[in-house]
Amino acid sequence: MRVRTKQVFRDLKEKIIRQVGDEFDVSEERLAELEQKLPGFIEVVDMGEPVKKGRRTSKKVADDGTQGDD
Repeated sequence: MRVRTKQVFRDLKEKIIRQVGDEFDVSEERLAELEQKLPGFIEVVDMGEPVKKGRRTSKKVADDGTQGDD
């Protein structure tokens, strides 16, 4: 399932910062987890829509949730 970021957040599982407009694939379980922990931060992308490339960041997130030094 494809989702789009509506608000910036730190994806602690993937260890990156998700910027507004980023699109990425998630499982149904991961979608449920994100919607529970971060309501309103992501939206499901209609598969009929053309794929938009979100901005990608090279900033990594440390295991403790802080921004890592790259």
